[in-house]
This record gives sequence, structure tokens and C-alpha cells, in this order.
Amino acid sequence: EQLNDSPESVILKSVLQGMNEYYSLNLAREVKKGLKENALKCIHTGGIPPLGYDIGEDRKYIINEIEADSVRLIFKLYNEGMGYASISDYLNSLGRKNKRGLPFRKTSIRDILLNEKYIGVFVFGKKDAHGHLTGNEIKIDNGLPAIVDKEIFYLVEAKMKKRKTGTRSTAHIPYYLTGVCYC
Repeated sequence: EQLNDSPESVILKSVLQGMNEYYSLNLAREVKKGLKENALKCIHTGGIPPLGYDIGEDRKYIINEIEADSVRLIFKLYNEGMGYASISDYLNSLGRKNKRGLPFRKTSIRDILLNEKYIGVFVFGKKDAHGHLTGNEIKIDNGLPAIVDKEIFYLVEAKMKKRKTGTRSTAHIPYYLTGVCYC
């Protein structure tokens, strides 16, 4: 728009800014509503699917058996007592790759072991855009095909809680800046 310095232009500029802001906020609301509706139907809502899954033509999760074998192996090895680094080294020595075609790292092993999708639970909205837990997630049992037995998943989960280390879990006194100050 060609706007000059007249009083009418000031009003027009304010109206245009308000309409643009409304459009943006309304679009965000509609996109969130669409994502939620897709999640309630257990349809993939975007991003890279977890290791072991591909997206079918109907945008639902289907098992990728080659990758699913790696997922089952990760759960088996952790349940037998191997740590994250040992598992990632072992998988890398076998030539296995993560979903992006890169070698496994410790953190990717941990994330796989914590992912409820592997027991068939569809989860949406667990974290916000900044990676913080929302507490408002949608969870649907049997929303996708399971790769790992629930029994093994919960055994691994219990072992992970038992093995948890770090100053926060082992300290006898509280460290007041834990989680606030970072190196």
C-alpha cells in the first residue's frame, strides 16, 4: 500500500496491521486445531518418524522391519545390562544407521528407549516448541503398530530409573542452581 503522512493513512495503516495480526493468530489456531484432529486419528503430524516406522499413503505409521530389528536389538541389549555407549558402539560396528542414515549416538539410544510409540502408544503434544513438557499430551493406546512388547519396555523403563545418575538424583543436599545455570 502506498501510504503518505496524512491522518487517513495513519488510520488505514492501523487497520491493515490489525488485520494482518488477526490473520496470523487465526492461522496458528487453525493449524493447531488441524494437528490435534490428525493426532486424534493417529495420523502422522509431521517431522521424521521414529526409527522402525515409515509413513504409509494414508499418513499412518507402518513398521519398517529392517529398522524395527535395530529397535528390538536396542531394547534387548539394554535389558541385558549394556549401557547407551556400548549399544551405540555395537550397532555402529554392525553397520546399522539411525533414521537419518547417520551412526548411532548415546542420546539417540536413550531417546529410543524412552519412546512410548514402540509399544503402540500414539503420543502427540508431549513437548512444546522449546522442548519443555506440556502435560497436555494426547495418548492413544494401540494407535500404531507395536515393535516392542510392553513387558520388555516397562522392564527397560524400570532399569533406566534405577540406573539414573547425576548430582540431582544422588545429592544429599539440594543444589539451588541445578537446572538454572549451565556450562
